[in-house]
Amino acid sequence: MDLMGIPLFGVASDRMSYLAMRHEVIAENVANANTPKFVTRDLKPFSEELKNAAVTMERTRLGHLPISSTAGGKLRVDGKSQSWELVPSGNGVSLEQEMLKASDTVTSYALVSNIYKSNVNLLSQAVSGPR
Repeated sequence: MDLMGIPLFGVASDRMSYLAMRHEVIAENVANANTPKFVTRDLKPFSEELKNAAVTMERTRLGHLPISSTAGGKLRVDGKSQSWELVPSGNGVSLEQEMLKASDTVTSYALVSNIYKSNVNLLSQAVSGPR
């Protein structure tokens, strides 16, 4: 069974990919904390990406209302993120702010992976019966 064919698993997988990419961007910001004139970057919020995701629904009966799908999109890096401070060298990296974003990213990833795992267990029980 292909789990990615189930919309919940597809969205969860997309969210985990988004969080992994966001973690990379945050790590790049931290690595350049002492680079003169470096401007922090961040990803656009996942909610924006979710709005742009391709969603297709099938109309199985004539009585069902037609649902329009949205256009597909890729993850985009926001050119600049809001920085708390700017040092004289022009560097806009706030390590405190980046650590808060990293912590939020790790927490969100744990939540999504737990939801993913719980739903796999539910499907497993539905197929094989209770243990």
